[in-house]
Amino acid sequence: NPCPYLVMELVKGCTLQQFLEREKSLSVIEAVRIARQVAAGLAAAHGVNLIHRDIKPGNILVTADGVAKLSDLGLAFYLNDPNDPRAGKIVGTADYLSPEQIKTPLDVTVVSDIYSLGCTLYYAITGKVPFPGGTPKSKARRHLEETPWHPRRFNEEASDEFVDLIGDMMEKDP
Repeated sequence: NPCPYLVMELVKGCTLQQFLEREKSLSVIEAVRIARQVAAGLAAAHGVNLIHRDIKPGNILVTADGVAKLSDLGLAFYLNDPNDPRAGKIVGTADYLSPEQIKTPLDVTVVSDIYSLGCTLYYAITGKVPFPGGTPKSKARRHLEETPWHPRRFNEEASDEFVDLIGDMMEKDP
């Protein structure tokens, strides 16, 4: 009798979250290197209409030699999948939720993952989530209405262009 099984790569390293808890933040160059690798993985997923919906440092694995791998597709879904049991529900992690995940969860697109990657990039260079403190509900409101503190407040290395990139990724209007 055939026995179904799942084979996954063993990634030796740690999550970006674990790394940042030790190191507090990354240099801009290190953060860009990791974000580019994650963005390439997202591009592949988005190319087949798969949306991750939970991009965050805890779902990015970093190997000992600095290779970033996107993990945990537990909340992922295919665009326009009528069988998704979470359709229309807010799913994800409050610190990284895009405004459209909060306002119109039925209309989430690939842009939502870009917003969450922008939040992750912000955290990676500042050591702080964009909207610290408060309840998940208050964090959701802040994602809809507020702008995070300027990243240079926490990392003087961030150039204007880099800050603009994070701002574009975290645009409120998808």
